[in-house]
Amino acid sequence: MNLQEKIAEFKALKETLAAYGVAGAMLNWDMSTGGSKKGMGYRAKMIGIYTMKSFEIQTGQEMKDLLDILLDHMDELDEVTRRMVVLSKKTYDNNTKIPKDEARAYAELQAKSQIIWEDAKEAQDYSMFKDVLGEIIDYQKKFVDYRGYKDHPYNPLLDDYEEGMTVEILDEYFDNLKASIVPLVKAINETELAYNTEFLTRSFPIEDQKAFCIQLMDDLGFDYDAGEVKESVHPFTNGMNVNDVRLTVRYFENLMTSAVFSAAHEGGHAIYEQNINEDLQFTGLDTGVSSGIHESQSRMYENIICRSKAFWEHYYPKLKAFFPEQLKDVTLEDFYAGINKVENSFIRVEADELTYSLHIIIRYEIEKAIMTGQVSVDELPALWNKKYKDYLGLDVPNDELGVLQDVHWSFGLFGYFPTYSIGSAYASQFAYYLQEAVDFEGDLQKGDYKNVNEWLHKHIHVHGSLKTPEEIIELATGKRFDSKYYVEYLTNKYKSLYNL
Repeated sequence: MNLQEKIAEFKALKETLAAYGVAGAMLNWDMSTGGSKKGMGYRAKMIGIYTMKSFEIQTGQEMKDLLDILLDHMDELDEVTRRMVVLSKKTYDNNTKIPKDEARAYAELQAKSQIIWEDAKEAQDYSMFKDVLGEIIDYQKKFVDYRGYKDHPYNPLLDDYEEGMTVEILDEYFDNLKASIVPLVKAINETELAYNTEFLTRSFPIEDQKAFCIQLMDDLGFDYDAGEVKESVHPFTNGMNVNDVRLTVRYFENLMTSAVFSAAHEGGHAIYEQNINEDLQFTGLDTGVSSGIHESQSRMYENIICRSKAFWEHYYPKLKAFFPEQLKDVTLEDFYAGINKVENSFIRVEADELTYSLHIIIRYEIEKAIMTGQVSVDELPALWNKKYKDYLGLDVPNDELGVLQDVHWSFGLFGYFPTYSIGSAYASQFAYYLQEAVDFEGDLQKGDYKNVNEWLHKHIHVHGSLKTPEEIIELATGKRFDSKYYVEYLTNKYKSLYNL
């Protein structure tokens, strides 16, 4: 047996998987950014075929034989190949437990369900989406049973997006977060400060918003020669490879900041993908290592950079140049306070930083209940509405603002939502040590993002999936993950804003 030949065969399989992955991603991109509704069935069929081919390679005898050989020679492999083997083995173990015909049927269902969700959301009618959601949930439960789990049926789904994450860890994390956020929100609600946000709802022409967002992402570091920007119902980022990273933004004429911060958010995802080491292409490691680390980068650019006072000290004149009439009577101080105003709201993606994690906690608790059979598909809207009343004091007026507001369940992304909050916590820890290494505030005040980007590229982006999330956090900060940085960041920022 020639080990080098086996390594070459293994890497050839990974290249083939990369090709199928790009083909499927292209079809998904097309469906989300303008593909015809009548072509939905055809595209869903093609996605099913691509998915099935990938599934067959990942679980085939050739992959098994190669993994068996390489696992016996791990000490002789380089770091990249070892990591490829570890992740491929995990995928093999998970997928070989799922019947092939069910995997293909589920892929086709996923492709169709997004369009059904979009139609239901537009019609504000959950009943249009309920049946397909029920099918998705049934598949998720079956797949978890096939795979097996320890302690809780939600654990395998959490681990899919954040390696090693469990209900036990998240319960403690969210309990600690609630203990800090809830009293702070209460204190803010009891203050007499009432920051004005009327100016945010003025008419901002969408074409001007697009032009501003293009400049913003360019200035922050998004490479337009290696990417593309379009519109979609729900903003997302799709990394084909480091030189082809695509993202979408959505625009509302009377809520300009929605586009600005979604552009910064998706731009953060994209900048991460564009700066992964090119040597990792075709290995399966040329993408973000986990949803939590990925979200740390989107939240870094969206919140820690683009919601900071220092950032707008430089950038607000640029915004006013695009919208001179709309902002002529709005000072920098008014704008900064307005974009950071704490206000209980229905929509997660429009929520302020402080209440944002309450939206995530609601989804986390609902998903746990779904996976344990404590709530049926018919009961989801009522449970959703109850939790919004309990946590945010709001009466949900319709399904569009309620149970239908997020695209994630139409893709079967159960277990993904907690990473939004975990990502914000990671970002706060990264930011703490970033600010020790560079003149963070001074650079933002000058509109100079070079040092910030270089630190993020060096400590986080370049690794792709070569390192585990835990390893990246420790390499970047010298510490294990600790939520105290997030709590301190939120507490310091909002106590200052509200003079508490």
